[in-house]
Amino acid sequence: MTHASTTIDRGLHIMPLIFFSVALFGCSKGPTGRWEPRDFFTDPNVIALALASERGEVKEIDRLVSLGTDVNARGKDGITPLFLAMWAKNKAGFLRLLERGADPNLQLSGSPGAGSSIMSVSALVENDSDWLEIVLKHRGNPRPEKVAGTVDLVTLADLRRRRRPHAACRHDRRHG
Repeated sequence: MTHASTTIDRGLHIMPLIFFSVALFGCSKGPTGRWEPRDFFTDPNVIALALASERGEVKEIDRLVSLGTDVNARGKDGITPLFLAMWAKNKAGFLRLLERGADPNLQLSGSPGAGSSIMSVSALVENDSDWLEIVLKHRGNPRPEKVAGTVDLVTLADLRRRRRPHAACRHDRRHG
């Protein structure tokens, strides 16, 4: 395989991730729309957890998790409450879900974004490396096992090589 075909192949695999990231964060002023938890989940407790995480209601997140609500509940297209907290740009709710065991490496199964994870999406957020730093501190894996359609942070870093060094690169040098 030539270098050119490898580059093209890599580009085709990351296109869904890029499109998903743009849809997730839109412009710097905020998302272009709102995802409703009811569109993804049927369990009332998971819907309540997703809503609480979007609003940053830490005590409500703790209450729901103590009742047994799964922080890694998978909805339509593999969406988890963690994705919805990130979509809402609510770092308090996002962080609490991670502290309560949410897995940032779970991948979406539907389109757009199939194969994307919170780990990979957080690496593409422009002008706010907090998301990536939070994920890396809470079990985010910058080098996931290769699965068709997934992209590791080395590939993402290559895409962003003209920008300032990213938290993922610093983390990778420190941890292996």
